[in-house]
Amino acid sequence: MSKTNSEKIAGLEAGVVALEQDLTKLREEADLAKKENAAQFTEVLQDINNLTKTVKVNTLVDLSSLVFLCRAISSWHICWAFSIYLEAVAILPQLVLLQRSGNVDNLIGQYVFFLGAYCALNILNWICRYLTQPHFNGWISCFSGLIQTTLYADFFYYYFISWKSNSKLQFPA
Repeated sequence: MSKTNSEKIAGLEAGVVALEQDLTKLREEADLAKKENAAQFTEVLQDINNLTKTVKVNTLVDLSSLVFLCRAISSWHICWAFSIYLEAVAILPQLVLLQRSGNVDNLIGQYVFFLGAYCALNILNWICRYLTQPHFNGWISCFSGLIQTTLYADFFYYYFISWKSNSKLQFPA
């Protein structure tokens, strides 16, 4: 029993209608996924903005008080000390963002690693200067550098674990 042309056409039309319904359903699901991703992205941006505002206010107050506690006399010393302390905590928003996202791109991971390595190698510079200069006076730099290197410790830990296992750098959720 062979089908007539009209039966074949009716079968094809039914198939086309089914495909159109499937495509419509897929488009609706894709639109919904886009809206959900946009909402999540907006939520992450709001979290980053709130965190940045909080860190800025708290950091400025803390650093300002720390500058005056270190007895920086002239305005030049106050600005210098403030910039040194600000540099020590400037990486905090980036580290928090990396922690929250969980996954870290290879380039970003290496960039942050080498920033931390720079800070860690600066410690050797201060040790050499302390041993070779009779009146070493870089305690503000040493203190802020130790704080900055300590902030990188968690990142270093996960970086070396991923490097050792030859896997992508990921933070626990």
